[in-house]
Amino acid sequence: MSLGKHNDVKLSQKLKLVVEQPLKSCYNLNKFGGRNMTVEYKASEQFYNAAKSEYDYELNRNAALDNKVSMTLAFCGVVLLFLIGYLDIRSLWSIDLPHQCWECILRFICSSLQIACVSSFAVCIIKLFGILTPRTYCRLDPNYLLNETLPEWEELKAYMYLGVKYSEIAAFNRRVNEDRTHKYGKAIKWLLFAILFCILSEIIKKNFF
Repeated sequence: MSLGKHNDVKLSQKLKLVVEQPLKSCYNLNKFGGRNMTVEYKASEQFYNAAKSEYDYELNRNAALDNKVSMTLAFCGVVLLFLIGYLDIRSLWSIDLPHQCWECILRFICSSLQIACVSSFAVCIIKLFGILTPRTYCRLDPNYLLNETLPEWEELKAYMYLGVKYSEIAAFNRRVNEDRTHKYGKAIKWLLFAILFCILSEIIKKNFF
């Protein structure tokens, strides 16, 4: 999967991952009954598979959010064309129309709703484009693993080491995705507000003017 538009950051610089002593070897010495006892990490492969699945999930989640934002922007383009032809505040205050007190109040409310509609729509567009701006997103750099001489390690040691790396990267990317998802939710709320204001304005115009 390509994330060319993202800022790929080497783990050695961005995450500063530190592998604990048990991961430098597949064995850990613990004292039990006054004697040293060797404990082997037999579930290293299962841990690696779980961490790798979470890593892939966060990458796919990022791409899925990009697609959702793109489709939402396309929908906003259609809404914008409608608003350009629909909004006409000047006609509400045409001087050749009789103005009674209640009518002026309704015209003011209708005009305010149309202004609120445009404002909400503009905020929505700004937030959507803000989600698509370049952001820091981490991936596992194979060159980094070569520098660590990973191909020469024992199998369980390599599984455990990669599992830790993938889990750390997934945790970092998850924070990025959660922040972007939160911003997307806010943008959708502003879009719904714009649609609601537009509907209310249309109801008033159809029933009173």
